[in-house]
Amino acid sequence: MMLWLGISAAFAAPDVCADEALAQANSEEIKAMFEAGEEDRSVRSADAVSVLERDEKRAKVMMKYDKKAKLCTPQDKWYAAWMMQQSDDLEVLTRAYELAIEAMEGHADRGPWLVAFAFDHKRVAGGFRQSYATQTRVDAQGRTCLIHLEGDVTDEQRRQYGVETLQQVYRRVLDANGFSGDAPTEQRLKRNMLLCPPLAIKAKDRKRVRPPDPAVGG
Repeated sequence: MMLWLGISAAFAAPDVCADEALAQANSEEIKAMFEAGEEDRSVRSADAVSVLERDEKRAKVMMKYDKKAKLCTPQDKWYAAWMMQQSDDLEVLTRAYELAIEAMEGHADRGPWLVAFAFDHKRVAGGFRQSYATQTRVDAQGRTCLIHLEGDVTDEQRRQYGVETLQQVYRRVLDANGFSGDAPTEQRLKRNMLLCPPLAIKAKDRKRVRPPDPAVGG
């Protein structure tokens, strides 16, 4: 028995985060994958299918890194949480939100912004309204629309998380649809049919109209 335990220990996977050199090399790999994803963003419109496939692959790789405890630093967790936003699996998006919180608590750059974005993304993916106004989508008519808001977050809270105020969001959505002369108000978005319901990842979740009020950040 003792011999077997000795052999098992000898072949155990190394603790990446406990070894400074391994942790550094690991962080560089994660950063390289993140940068490759950002580079893909510039060609997404021309090569959407293959870019999507690479995005999904990167998200799966980050899930494996997470399960193997290979996300050693707050920045590693930020990169992983961002790449995992490309998943179409609600459980992955939920875990990405948790990693974003860990990145924020570790003082990673733009940690609060990613928490707000990931929170909204997982809510919308589940068929619920968003809170921070970070999520838009293209509707059946080709319009960029703002996904319905829960109304539980103030502009001051948005500022604390590094996201745009509602007026800034309204302006951006109106401009994207050619309504630059319209005032940036909810009324103008409604008039121009630029508010749309969330579209859940799972078909069974798409019948939701109004979810229970969530505890923001929960």
